[in-house]
Amino acid sequence: MAWVLFSTKKGKELKIKKLIEDFINNKPELQNKVRKVLVPIKASNAKGGMRATPLFRGYIFIDMDIDDDLINQFRNFDLKPVLKEEKNQNEKHYSYTILTDEEIEKILALSEKELEKIKNNSPFVVGDYVEIIDGSFKGLQGKVTEIYPEKSRAKLLVNILGRETEIEISFSYIKAIFGNKK
Repeated sequence: MAWVLFSTKKGKELKIKKLIEDFINNKPELQNKVRKVLVPIKASNAKGGMRATPLFRGYIFIDMDIDDDLINQFRNFDLKPVLKEEKNQNEKHYSYTILTDEEIEKILALSEKELEKIKNNSPFVVGDYVEIIDGSFKGLQGKVTEIYPEKSRAKLLVNILGRETEIEISFSYIKAIFGNKK
């Protein structure tokens, strides 16, 4: 089995995922060929709180046996395998885009973190690194240690004059830093 990357219409990822899962569940012979259909999600601000949207718009990941007939059946659901070009002695060859287990684990970890944001109705989770973008502490970076979604505030651990200090600040004054802390 391998994780194969498919492209589809943007905004239809969750609907197509459900159609594929129903298709597989209704065909017993396919259940051992497809292990999982994945649409990683991210938290997005919406009226009334946080909601789930696809992390990679227009893409679906399927853990499956590499089977050209099955992949062609998926085309009926507006799924197309993402192909990568490989050059071999002046000859072009195309193959399916396969993701490693490590890549999928990173995607799943990020998606789980985003689910926690939705559950807490907060754009941040404990452990996030953030930068203060407004107010007296503008420019400082810190780590989120507590979340207060009902007050739209977070407690941060920041370095002020060489000392680790906790401050409580509004969500609107901070933004997430992606990657490692500077």
